[in-house]
Amino acid sequence: MNYEPQPLASLNDPVLQLYDEISSLSVIQSLAANTLKIDRPFVNMQDTTDMVIIETVKHMTVKLNYDVVAQGVETKAQANKLSALDIKML
Repeated sequence: MNYEPQPLASLNDPVLQLYDEISSLSVIQSLAANTLKIDRPFVNMQDTTDMVIIETVKHMTVKLNYDVVAQGVETKAQANKLSALDIKML
């Protein structure tokens, strides 16, 4: 059986998007930084997916021995959730 590569339907193809994300994550260790920032859209925590991303970033920073900060904290509820994860706020 021969495999013939098929062209991607578009730049929005999920496989391409996943590849881009993995490539972006692969450079983290090579950066001359020791802090990761969680941007405002994730801090807004509109659904559980945002919290999963925040928790995952926090876990990754612990494993890499990095600090993590959150930007755009606007409510007490957001501050409480981030404090519970020991995330500093800007």
